[in-house]
Amino acid sequence: MVKITHSIRQLSLVVAGFVAVSLLLESDGLAHWADRLEPGPMRTVAVPATQAIERKLAPLGVGAVR
Repeated sequence: MVKITHSIRQLSLVVAGFVAVSLLLESDGLAHWADRLEPGPMRTVAVPATQAIERKLAPLGVGAVR
């Protein structure tokens, strides 16, 4: 039997941290991915969102680490 020893709050913080670090390291890749999507509703939402994230994170220079 599996016993869960961590709270849902701790799990959600770990997941949020993982997403934040992924966005920091992969913002450039996400923008390129969105640009390559076929025209449609997903692209119309993804391109502006990923480009905004990339513009905000570019001054940090985290892309060079990648």
